[in-house]
Formats: sequence, structure tokens, C-alpha cells
Amino acid sequence: MKNEEKIRWIGDKIKKLRKENNYTSHENFAMEQEISASYYWTVENARNMSLDYFLTILEKLGTNPKDFFEDWE
Repeated sequence: MKNEEKIRWIGDKIKKLRKENNYTSHENFAMEQEISASYYWTVENARNMSLDYFLTILEKLGTNPKDFFEDWE
């Protein structure tokens, strides 16, 4: 898997977890979690992400890196 595909996989999984946590839009999730909606959108759409922000998102989604990557191919 190329790095671009890996980044897309991460963004897709974050979006899936958000929806599983009953947030229908990235804006609602970001507002409730007090994070930037525009930056969060870039994460879900595999445009930009710092490791610090990634770990913050996982925490707010109630997961951790080990569980997040359990189905990594």
C-alpha cells in the first residue's frame, strides 16, 4: 500500500468512527469536541494531519492507536 493510500485509510477510518459515535457531520463533532472544524475536515479527507492532532482525535473518539490500527493491512 502506498503512503497516499495509507493516509486515505486513516482518514476514512476516522470518519467511520465519528459516525459510529453518532456524529452525522464533521462540523458537529468538531464543535462539540472544541476542535477546528476546517482542520478536522482536512484529516477526514486525507489532506493534512499532525501526529499530535491525530492522537487528540483518537482520544476524543474514545480509542487509541493500538485499537485504531488493529485491522491495518
